[in-house]
Amino acid sequence: YANLIPVQGPFKLVTDEPDLILFQSYREKCMRLFDQAGNAQSGTTRKHLLVRTLFSLGDYTHYLSSWRINIYNTPGDRDYSWAALFNLGLETQNVPVGYLKNILDDSSYNLNDIEGSLEMIINKNQTIEKSQWVRILASKYGHNILKKSNEGFLGIPDNKEDNTLIYSKSTRGGNCCPVYILFLEQLLKDSKLNYKVQSNWLAGKETSYSISINDVTVYYWNGKWRIVDAAKEVIVYHSNGKWHLKDSDKEISVKVAKSKMKFTFPDGNEFIHVIPQNVIGGGLAVKFIYVVGACRRIFNTYVNKDVNEVEHGKKESETVAE
Repeated sequence: YANLIPVQGPFKLVTDEPDLILFQSYREKCMRLFDQAGNAQSGTTRKHLLVRTLFSLGDYTHYLSSWRINIYNTPGDRDYSWAALFNLGLETQNVPVGYLKNILDDSSYNLNDIEGSLEMIINKNQTIEKSQWVRILASKYGHNILKKSNEGFLGIPDNKEDNTLIYSKSTRGGNCCPVYILFLEQLLKDSKLNYKVQSNWLAGKETSYSISINDVTVYYWNGKWRIVDAAKEVIVYHSNGKWHLKDSDKEISVKVAKSKMKFTFPDGNEFIHVIPQNVIGGGLAVKFIYVVGACRRIFNTYVNKDVNEVEHGKKESETVAE
């Protein structure tokens, strides 16, 4: 009955005349890959390379209970290892096995350099269209974000991808943090600017997920960013033909274009949205939210546009805008 009822294999339909050469090729490729991915101490596992490579192709996960997913980067685990994900007896294996085949068929896949070839495949696949949270986890920041998930669990509450969470434990009962917040944290830490930044993990209300940037707390949920302690602001003043930070002798560069003022601070940050205030000490003073401006500018540049701009070093055009 082999010709009538073909058996579903991982990469093709197996008939009574299997392609043994092709089988041996895939066998060797798989053995080399999972010698690394199946070893908890290998760089492939510790750096989430196979996870990021799969995410570079798309979302390979599937929902568990309570809107949870797992990345399956736990060698030897009964339920959340690669062996469990690629179980040919499960309907949920079709997408990840298809992605696995793409990896093994990629011209950059090198049996003698698994880690290096996975990095190359990740870079090549960055232009593939996929959800924003998937793009973030496949990006160069993916490892630093994913390693915060001690057991490999994430959550997408009510299937709202903007709210994708990293779980510190296996359920939402433990501390959690949105992927977008963790991505912003990595961007700020990776910048040359002197930010004091810390993502805030908690198991509390959804509207309490936040990140602290220079002691200002910025909240995120449902795709929206908000600030509560907006009274923390920076005041700059003008005297003797120069602009300075209040109570500081540090000079600030200011350009005026189309009735807008562009401030460049000593740390390299630039801000445009300002609120003119009263005269202080005989000179014009301007105050505005320093950290919120930085948060909004960076997120508009990278997250709301394209993670690829981070990966390929593209910079925001030099414009004066509202």
